[in-house]
Amino acid sequence: MKSRTARTRVLSISAAFALTACGGGSGGAASVDATQPVEVVVDGVAQISAARLGGVLGAVPVEPLSTAEQTSLMFMREEERLAPAKYAAIVGG
Repeated sequence: MKSRTARTRVLSISAAFALTACGGGSGGAASVDATQPVEVVVDGVAQISAARLGGVLGAVPVEPLSTAEQTSLMFMREEERLAPAKYAAIVGG
């Protein structure tokens, strides 16, 4: 029981420090970078500019996947296909 209470305190203190560090200073509007497609406003909502996103994505070169990327994607697809069965086995259902 003691270790659980201590763990809760450590997590609470860590969360308080992490959230305090995210404050960013003055609390006013953040500076806007016209090249970034995502802008986070003060209340934490992210706004995505479709025009800027299109510009950024248009600058990414299109090239074929490497063998390693293809293998990785096939592995990920197989994991996703098997995930429901894994979760059912873990839960016992």
